Amino acid sequence: MQTHDLFAKTQPLPAVHVQPGDNADIPLLLEDYAGCDGELRAVLQYAYQASLLNQEQPSLAKQLLQISIQEMQHMHAWADVLAQLHVEPRYWASSNNTHQGYFTTSVISYTVDLPRMMMANIIGEQKAIAAYQQHMRRMRNPSVRALLESIIAQEKQHLAFFEHTLQTLSTKKGRP
Repeated sequence: MQTHDLFAKTQPLPAVHVQPGDNADIPLLLEDYAGCDGELRAVLQYAYQASLLNQEQPSLAKQLLQISIQEMQHMHAWADVLAQLHVEPRYWASSNNTHQGYFTTSVISYTVDLPRMMMANIIGEQKAIAAYQQHMRRMRNPSVRALLESIIAQEKQHLAFFEHTLQTLSTKKGRP
């Protein structure tokens, strides 16, 4: 499978400066950081897949690792916002503001089937984009919204890559 360096030209993420009232956004920030569909899950899932594919599909493994690193940069940006809000960036999140739980690796897709990997990644990116779009409507801080816009743009790149990879796999499978 031929791939190219889709993510080498990525712009740096914008800085965020917290404002009074941003504390209300902490549950959303924690979800984005280390929730079941947050950045931590993506980092670990893509790194896991890169490890599995490194021998058989080194080019794809490299792309997955690059995406994992971008997801780690997203995590770092969220950790910085949380630190500005004096929130310890532990790997936990709250659900509906009622339950706080630590991140668990049980949310990672451990499939070893390549098309299923790509499908799991597509679903994860779609969920992340939808959540970020919803959070963008709820957050008042313009610098947080600018960060969300940048991250959404990168997540859309990831989604397009996974969709293209799945399509390529399907095309190859259909060949004699």
